[in-house]
Amino acid sequence: MKRRILIVLLAVGLMLSLAACQKKSKNAVIRINDTGQFASVVQRVIMLRNMLEQYLPDGVSVEWTSITSGADQRDAIIAGQLDITAMSIIQFLSSIENNLPLTLLSSSAAQNVFLYSNNEQIRQFKDITASTKIAITGRATNMELAFFLKSAEALGDPLIFYNNLITMPNTEMLALLTTSKEIDLAIIVLPNNIAADEIENLTMIEDLTPIIIENSLASLFVTHNDFLKNNPILIEAFRRAAKDAVRFINENPAEAAGLLAGDYGIEAKHLENAFQRYPIQLEIREEGFNNTANLLFKMKILSKPAIKFSELPNYNNIPKE
Repeated sequence: MKRRILIVLLAVGLMLSLAACQKKSKNAVIRINDTGQFASVVQRVIMLRNMLEQYLPDGVSVEWTSITSGADQRDAIIAGQLDITAMSIIQFLSSIENNLPLTLLSSSAAQNVFLYSNNEQIRQFKDITASTKIAITGRATNMELAFFLKSAEALGDPLIFYNNLITMPNTEMLALLTTSKEIDLAIIVLPNNIAADEIENLTMIEDLTPIIIENSLASLFVTHNDFLKNNPILIEAFRRAAKDAVRFINENPAEAAGLLAGDYGIEAKHLENAFQRYPIQLEIREEGFNNTANLLFKMKILSKPAIKFSELPNYNNIPKE
């Protein structure tokens, strides 16, 4: 009898030990980046609503960083100073081409992108000419790719206006649109489009957001290969928290907008409108991903044809449509 009891106790002890091991993680902290921009809205909701902590093993905490540069985010991941971030498809595919150890986890939020005209002769995309001066905040960005893809759709050549783009900060861009005719068009993202809507004689001629979504130009959640391998529990915890955040935003757009409006410096109604028009998704459109990769090669941002979406090592674990 005593022997049976001892065997049972040993079995229970072994089960508890295994359960404890399963809940342990190699890392005592998971470091996630939030750029402070709309493209990081999923991370911001996770942080503000403490959505990740409930899924983490005992003793593991969350550390939030605020790195804005895509290159700096990449370098921080590679250096082991950051665990998860959301970067552009350009940054991701360029990293893969250079054999950097990054793994794609899922899609994230898609930036709302708009094309505004300061020229009364330009009231639709086909009015753009070889002499049109177009302002943008940065090259090799999702917003630039959206513009090129629209150029391909409307005019048959994605790079027809490649040399027309002029980079400048948002503040300078809005000032020029208000006071001069030095630029004819501006590619503007949420929340800066709210200020653009208030500028007299400035017209929004194209919403490029559908192009962003159709071609998987949303930010992409990525991690280091080693972090994925060594911390599957933390990766799964983040995946679950991201799903919760996306569900919260899509099912409660007014509440989500109210939660975030102060952080983005605009009225909640503008965020609510964005959430309702373009629900956030973690799934990636395979065709869109490949189309964008092909464009990057054509633009010579990539020196060789990019890896196809289906060829990614963790293809089966990536949410997809």
